Amino acid sequence: MFMQWGTRLGEAFAALEETSNSLAQCLRADLALPMLLPTFTDSTDPLARREAVIASLTRLFREDGKGVPLEAGLVCASTATLAAAHALNHAKTTFKCAILELREEINRRYENLGHNLRIDHLLNRALARECDIRRQEELSIVLGNLDLRRLDLIACYTQVRVLEPHLQSIAWTWARTRYSGERVTHEEALKMAEALQGQEKVQAIQVLSRFPGNATFMQVKSLPTVQLRANLVFRDLVPPRKSISIAGPILTPDTCLPRYVWRDKPEDGKSAIRLKRSDAQISDRALVAALKLHHYVNGENAFTDETPSAMSTD
Repeated sequence: MFMQWGTRLGEAFAALEETSNSLAQCLRADLALPMLLPTFTDSTDPLARREAVIASLTRLFREDGKGVPLEAGLVCASTATLAAAHALNHAKTTFKCAILELREEINRRYENLGHNLRIDHLLNRALARECDIRRQEELSIVLGNLDLRRLDLIACYTQVRVLEPHLQSIAWTWARTRYSGERVTHEEALKMAEALQGQEKVQAIQVLSRFPGNATFMQVKSLPTVQLRANLVFRDLVPPRKSISIAGPILTPDTCLPRYVWRDKPEDGKSAIRLKRSDAQISDRALVAALKLHHYVNGENAFTDETPSAMSTD
């Protein structure tokens, strides 16, 4: 069974490498076409700038020596390059499906291995759990044939974005995401604190005990971040305007660059000031860091008397 999945995964990755190399070759052949790289300041050499684009769009491994991927860019592309990009995107989808199906097979066969583990860690745990010698050998072969530890799965999954033709303008901007989380009652928070160990448990219970029994907290799943977006205007699109999330350079079938506006990423200090606005609902700092619990500072759930954010256990 695992040999079958390993073979499929190996074939999918081979196609991913092949189409990635094809895109790189096509982009090098497009040297005469213009491109815009607002965040690349390492060199003014056209070849170096193009190689930076190639490294960003064809990245498959972590720490591959290709440097930090570009945050943004607009690259005019030939018909051959656009076809290569679509082929790479298809290979990315196939490879992602092969990884997800292998995950499902492992989690079906071995319970409680961990759904959020990296695929190489998941396979190692399955190998340690397996008693059948034949399946042990199959798992070992899957691990040995693919250098899964070095794979950058986010890069392997991320599609190369190709825009519609006749782009008239592009304006990059930074949008702020909101935090996400779940409300937790005082009773639930204490139960969560009881599950901690050692000094973390003692401190968490002490902190939570300072709040009344009807207090409500927020367990934050993700903190606010800044996300790069692009506001686009097209000549022939209906409606002509659209806003998209950006992850690296994007390709356009046009042969000339449009009007553009670039805004630098907000500095950390400015971001912190924005997040500490007067109408913020929860504390900026975690009340119980080990549980990512914040207390409310505004609204009907706020308890501000003797509940400073300094009570964090970190």
